[in-house]
Amino acid sequence: MNMEITMEANPTGFEISKLKLFKDAGVNRLSLGIQSLDDHMLKLMNRDHSVKDALKAIDLARSHFDNVSLDFIWGRPGQSLKGWEEELLQVFKFGANHLSLYQLTVERGTALFKQVKNKEIQPPSDDELADMFELTRTVNIV
Repeated sequence: MNMEITMEANPTGFEISKLKLFKDAGVNRLSLGIQSLDDHMLKLMNRDHSVKDALKAIDLARSHFDNVSLDFIWGRPGQSLKGWEEELLQVFKFGANHLSLYQLTVERGTALFKQVKNKEIQPPSDDELADMFELTRTVNIV
């Protein structure tokens, strides 16, 4: 039987021994919640890993699994269209088999929600979000 078994993982606490255990248990696809390649944005989104952690996790994942998926969030406060394009181009260089790209949802009750509500930070406008979406669909990944 040809079946895909995916393990979702965060970039923190990544150990080679765990990767070997996952693979031995039948996991054949590893999905990493990278979210951003910007340390400031990672902190803003309350992520507990750094870009350095993320890059190390990607390298380890690629060395142990043939099928690696990466998750990223776009439409973050302070994110520009040019910044998203540069991040996408960098992401494509990692050689992931799959990318999951999610528009940021600011959830009520979070620190990020409070910062947006108090106008401490500004999310992209609807027009900027539309431009980011179109860019995501059309960026040259070769």
